[in-house]
Amino acid sequence: MLRRLIKMRDEKLLEPGRDVIHFLGTSKLELACLLTAVQRNLREHVNPDMKITFDCASPFLATAYGQVYTQHVHRNNRFSYIMDKAIDDRRLAGSEVAWPWNSPVGERMTMGDVCYYKPGDLNKLGKESRTSWDSFAYFLMMGHNVYQHIESVQRANALNDTACVLNKPDPSLWSPTKGKNGELSNWVPRNVIYITELVNRVFTSQTPFTELDRAQALLADFNGKKTLKTTAATHSMLFSSNDKGSDNDAENTEAWDEVEAEEILKETVDV
Repeated sequence: MLRRLIKMRDEKLLEPGRDVIHFLGTSKLELACLLTAVQRNLREHVNPDMKITFDCASPFLATAYGQVYTQHVHRNNRFSYIMDKAIDDRRLAGSEVAWPWNSPVGERMTMGDVCYYKPGDLNKLGKESRTSWDSFAYFLMMGHNVYQHIESVQRANALNDTACVLNKPDPSLWSPTKGKNGELSNWVPRNVIYITELVNRVFTSQTPFTELDRAQALLADFNGKKTLKTTAATHSMLFSSNDKGSDNDAENTEAWDEVEAEEILKETVDV
């Protein structure tokens, strides 16, 4: 991606008037930090109006699979938003107990807003669904999840900004480490700091392709992380059960199937 952007810059394809670059399906905080660094450099050195945008389906897939964003973890060994099983119990219908997770949407919600159906209640299809949630409950939780996701990205960028002021490692000297050896920050993985420094160097260097060539080991490691999607166990899990358990993060959501999630919503939401 960096090599392509430099070529586009040199061919005057990123000049004012061509102001938006969008990346599909970008859920990981590491990539969010990378794209933030790219946008800043493009604005400073190429096009002040450039906007880098990206999207992901994680907040919506999470809701379909009965998951809710509960917290963020920003550490050098885990850098992600966290999703757990949402509360789903018909005995909470009409409850004024506050929704326990924070967001501007969540602060205005009660458990009765989410667990809408009482025992025996039928949905608009005339069926007693397997969930206590009605369609509006799904929308509320999606809104909560979206806010939590954005907040997690913003916090990741803020922590990375601090780490990159304090640390400016040479990307060409990157090498793999074990455990916490070589970590530069308590809050940000070393690869995020290294890749941010690489972006800064690439856009200011007279020989950007040389910078990229020298950083091949870093780039390979940054791009080559295995996720649960690559494991046979996860592939089996996808089609054996809709229950995704607890303590999920960005790595897990890459293995979640959008078609399956859509079918779940069709079965459970009264639309």
